Amino acid sequence: MTTYRKDTYSQQGVRTYLFGQIRRKKKSVNLGLLSDVPTKRAAQRKLADILADINDANYRPRTTVTFSGFAKKYRELKLPTKKGTTQHGYDVNLRKHFVPFFGDMLLSDIDTETVQAFLNQKVADGYAFDTLKNLKWGLSAVFSAAVKFGYVKSNPVPSTDLPPEGIKEEAPLPTGSQLELLIANLPYALGEAVWLVAVTCIRPEELAFKWSDLDVEKRQLWIRRAVNRKLHTPKYPT
Repeated sequence: MTTYRKDTYSQQGVRTYLFGQIRRKKKSVNLGLLSDVPTKRAAQRKLADILADINDANYRPRTTVTFSGFAKKYRELKLPTKKGTTQHGYDVNLRKHFVPFFGDMLLSDIDTETVQAFLNQKVADGYAFDTLKNLKWGLSAVFSAAVKFGYVKSNPVPSTDLPPEGIKEEAPLPTGSQLELLIANLPYALGEAVWLVAVTCIRPEELAFKWSDLDVEKRQLWIRRAVNRKLHTPKYPT
């Protein structure tokens, strides 16, 4: 393991530590203003955290990939492993929310504070609690992949906070007579699909049946596939 040495000096109100591999050119890192790091001991403690990572046997150099650069890799490597509806949702979040906010930031520079600022902005934009939760889960999945592939050491998303969930009012549902009126004014095939969704609560994308899915003797209809641009397994096979 390579060990680094360090020396300190102060210049123009900034405390700087020199550190470098023995017999190699020294490098420097600014630890902050003298007002923030007032003593040599405080500076040494701050530098110790930096050198602890560098001297770790498992240390990997800081990555220079941006969030938008990794987003392309995520689309190539991770999205194909997810179901069609999940792929679509993640792709929308990447394109509409994540890349516009984090795009040019270095992946290694995005910390919990930055992610919290992103979520707070979405709260200010008026997004619902379920949307905020979905954004947090999706962003956490992206950073989990970045950790897995060695681009960052930790995932900054789980430590962030969401606002309290608001009161959920019961959604108004159509009455039986209203549903009958709707079905009566739709083309036959579409009316049958609306009736089936209404009585079974299946997802519209799961209306991808074959005759083999119907068990006439047991009076059962099996949900074995869904469609979102292409056929795939449903979220909850039944």
